[in-house]
Amino acid sequence: MAVCVLGSGCGCGCPSPTPVPVLHGTAVSYVLRLDQLPTSGFTADTTPHAVDPATVFAAAADLAALRGAGLGGAATARYLQPAPVLATANGPLDVVATVVAFSGVSGAHQGMTRLSAQVDARAGVGQVAAGDLGAESHAVTQTATAADGTVVVEVTVLWRVANLVNEMVVRGRLGGTGVGDAVVIANRQAAGER
Repeated sequence: MAVCVLGSGCGCGCPSPTPVPVLHGTAVSYVLRLDQLPTSGFTADTTPHAVDPATVFAAAADLAALRGAGLGGAATARYLQPAPVLATANGPLDVVATVVAFSGVSGAHQGMTRLSAQVDARAGVGQVAAGDLGAESHAVTQTATAADGTVVVEVTVLWRVANLVNEMVVRGRLGGTGVGDAVVIANRQAAGER
């Protein structure tokens, strides 16, 4: 029996595996831009800019392990939609887009695994379907009550495309926004990674 080794021609008649391409842009170049949001009226609280990966990976042990696995740069942006009255607001009100770049796919997979575990460990989260955003995807929701008594929701969508790990956080009034909105916005960012 012949066994093919990744990246080698083996003469066994089996096709050589196609390597997963590595994306070479900076993390900032992949972060969602204001003009990519699906609705108008958002303002940029912070435009896409580089950040320390420690702002994404909270545990020092995770950060150290991921640096050893090729962790590169990270970038984020935040967009706000002014809502005159939170209790009646519809659609996303707060969008935070983040990208973390790795030197290879294996490191990005490790980053995705660790970030998913970090998000799942938050109190009160519930897992939901994220759809097909990339090679891996994960999503959770979490609710809270605002000062005016309005129940608000935070949807966190994670996905990996090649060597990029993405996090999209969407917040708004429960019933006015949800997983569907978060996935639509995530797809806008993911489109630039393909």
